[in-house]
Amino acid sequence: MREGALPAIYLRLSQADGDKAESDSIENQRRLLKRIVSELPDYARRAAGGGEAACLEYMDDGYSGGNFNRPGFQQMLSDCRRGRISCILVKDLSRFGRNFLEVNTYLEDVFPSLKIRFIAVGEGYDSGKDGVPYGGAPDLDLQISGILNAWYLKDIACKSAAGMVCKWRRGELTSTHTPLGYICRDVKEGWKVDEDGMKIVKLVFSLALEGLTTSRIADRLNSQGIPTPYRYLSERGLWRGRSYRTQKNRMVWDTNAVVNILKNETYTGTLIQGKSRRTSSGAGGGTVASLSPDAGTGAFRVGGAGGGAFQFSGTGQKAPQVMEWRHEGMHEAAISREEFLAAQSAIRHKGGQKRRTLDYVLKGKVRCRGCGKIMVRSSKGVFYCNSGGKTSEKCRGRYKEKELVGIVTGDLIAAGKRCARRLEELERPEFDFAAKEKEGEALRTAQMQKYEAYVKGTVTKEEYCRIQADIRLRIGEINEQTAEWRRALSAFEKMQDVLSPYADAAAALETGGLTRDIVKELVRTVWAGPEGVETELSVCS
Repeated sequence: MREGALPAIYLRLSQADGDKAESDSIENQRRLLKRIVSELPDYARRAAGGGEAACLEYMDDGYSGGNFNRPGFQQMLSDCRRGRISCILVKDLSRFGRNFLEVNTYLEDVFPSLKIRFIAVGEGYDSGKDGVPYGGAPDLDLQISGILNAWYLKDIACKSAAGMVCKWRRGELTSTHTPLGYICRDVKEGWKVDEDGMKIVKLVFSLALEGLTTSRIADRLNSQGIPTPYRYLSERGLWRGRSYRTQKNRMVWDTNAVVNILKNETYTGTLIQGKSRRTSSGAGGGTVASLSPDAGTGAFRVGGAGGGAFQFSGTGQKAPQVMEWRHEGMHEAAISREEFLAAQSAIRHKGGQKRRTLDYVLKGKVRCRGCGKIMVRSSKGVFYCNSGGKTSEKCRGRYKEKELVGIVTGDLIAAGKRCARRLEELERPEFDFAAKEKEGEALRTAQMQKYEAYVKGTVTKEEYCRIQADIRLRIGEINEQTAEWRRALSAFEKMQDVLSPYADAAAALETGGLTRDIVKELVRTVWAGPEGVETELSVCS
């Protein structure tokens, strides 16, 4: 035992283990391992005076065993390298980790090289063995245990997904996400009404019931200075979606924001869950679990392939309506169902005959600098803000379409020429990917062959560790070279994707003029105000 080094106990409990037997709790793991430390001949002398044996403690509460990116484990590993730890004790191998290849690497290579003893009480494994009352389990038994721990992760993935569907079927909340007007701190407490937010929601519905169209509702809310849902929720720390870098005076109500509230059936007190599905990938690679409806039956099946830890994260998709679970009366309603249905008339065009829609080059792109609203184009080709100056003095300007088109065309041509020059300077990164892939595959095959030889006893432990270390080092180098090339190639292709449209547009503009397609692809907004006109491009060039 190294001078000054102490034994360490490692405790772990994942969220998926929360409902397991009490024996897996953090406190019981701690109690068991401290008793084991006090009984070990090498360390019992540290319990002088009858007190507890001195030991270090590392804990990861709520972390999966599918990977080793855990704060407690990483701190323990750092202390191992600094020579503070002489022995590591865990309740069983599943507490240490569930990726059996990684676990084997630590047990057979990392810890022996650091001269650290490892004890897994549940499996009776002790790398020291001599003089210890816990006989070491055969290596093969230990490897089988590690494989079973890895498969446990896949099983948990499928069970977790199936459990989520069962909760939806029973009407139990599985998320604290709520729309404007509600707040949820804990799924067990349910939705609570946010009074200030609900006032905005009720105002929108009341204006719709008065017969106002969505555009007129948006105008009314802007004129009264009512904050948009994004502004309201973000200022109170309740916004959970994407953040938008934009000035507050440009966060204004539009028809889409109004429609999103009017079409949200949850305001009738109905809880709707399962509107989206997610497919997750675990540590072992491949799809771990997904939810999908069986055609014709409406029942759900949980599918999985590969291994690794299950998480409700990954690629999200809109689920078929058959996957939705609806439960009425689950929270306080903002309006009655009859009022909700009546308010939908605000979304449809009122007045009998549809208005003739005009398509012009800058349609929907010109905004007022004063209030941020989209400007209206008159039949004479003049853009103006229909607030009539009620919001700001800057809203009173008039701008000829021909002049705006000329400014936007000039800005796009200038940006396109800059992009064309930058494209000429770009160099595609070169890399022999096929050769590196072939070399990596050969090394992985050799790695497995050496491991099989070690298990059979035809290769000594020292030789196995040395060969494995060399192979892992080379594989790491190949992976890093490949990753670096992929990053460089991705950056190159992204830059091409950004620059090419502008360079192509510049050439087209000089011969054919500005078109609607070019504007839709490359122009985000044309800001017009007394101080001038500014073209905001879709991607900064």
